[in-house]
Amino acid sequence: MKRLRLCFDIDGVLCELRRENETYSDVIPVPGAQDALAHLKCAGHTIILYTARHMRTCGGNVGSVVALQGKNTIDWLACHGFEYDELHFGKPDADIYVDDKAIANRSWSTQDLTSLMRRVGVSPPSPRDTGLDASANPLAVVVPVAGRGGRFAEDPRFAVPKPIIDVAGRPMVWWALGSFEGLAIDSLVFVVQERHEEKFGLSAILLGAAEELRAAGRLSFVECSVAIEPTMPRGQLTSVLVAEEMLGATGSLLIGACDTLVNSRLAEDLAKARGRAAGVISVMKSDGDRWSFARLGLDGGVVEVREKQRISEHACTGLYYFADIGTFFAAANASVTRGIVQHGEHYVAPLYQDLIDRGARIELSHADSVFEMGNPAALDKFQSTLRHSLLG
Repeated sequence: MKRLRLCFDIDGVLCELRRENETYSDVIPVPGAQDALAHLKCAGHTIILYTARHMRTCGGNVGSVVALQGKNTIDWLACHGFEYDELHFGKPDADIYVDDKAIANRSWSTQDLTSLMRRVGVSPPSPRDTGLDASANPLAVVVPVAGRGGRFAEDPRFAVPKPIIDVAGRPMVWWALGSFEGLAIDSLVFVVQERHEEKFGLSAILLGAAEELRAAGRLSFVECSVAIEPTMPRGQLTSVLVAEEMLGATGSLLIGACDTLVNSRLAEDLAKARGRAAGVISVMKSDGDRWSFARLGLDGGVVEVREKQRISEHACTGLYYFADIGTFFAAANASVTRGIVQHGEHYVAPLYQDLIDRGARIELSHADSVFEMGNPAALDKFQSTLRHSLLG
């Protein structure tokens, strides 16, 4: 095999683009980028990195660029474990680059990474050989779809369980799974009611929706399965507990909803929180008091979480992350055993208060946009949004 000199831009390819009020030291790697470069280097290729950082600010003076950003860039690459052979400063500042040897790389998703590897003559690694399954801290995602769906049962237009209601030609859950785009998922588990599985065959529909998104490069997971809840759920928390035996004792956990699409930078926020926070709550700004709410302290960490009590403007979107899956299940089982309920149900959000009371740090991830589908009125609004092409 021919050994190639492979050149990668840093900003927008290896790391996320710098946002307002961020420095170049604050940016985080695009998931999977480090492992992809390591795989290419291991295959014998020369890895070259280049950047146009501060070329405009310094008027094209490469010496000034190196003086201003050289050490910061080298330190950042070392901090995040990037392997490379050469680093070049001085890429000309421009709006568009045209190069006959360029290969576009939209992301380090399974599909895009496989395409890139094949084009340079390298056998693509399996997901477990890359960072795509977050092997350093495997991520399990649980989506409970076992709820009663009572608000839809009262509407004669809907004769199937909520997660498989047709929304623009696809089941509702297909849209909700878009909330996990960009995440490196090890295990994806749906929890369904036994009677729904027997009557409607939910498993095939749910697994099919997940596989369609994975094939399109919009969802990355290693394993996908379904857990059956034999009895009527007593809240979201009890549904998640049904999946406990299917998940490992180590790693992290993210709980999501089957009826809400959350567009956010959750993957970035989880990466930033790694090692310092025991949990991350996805939030939005919303009127009313029908949500769970989180209140921040002076240090930027969450100091209080309440169910259906408007203690701040930070309303929970339904995405709940716990850095240690064992800690979550221990707290969840203890909560159910003690019979701790609010409004007659076992909720997930209150578990954060228990962690906070024990000194754990909890952080927030702010959603860019949230699209609800959990009741007929919200679903009609979402479908109207789709018709007006606001989602692309």
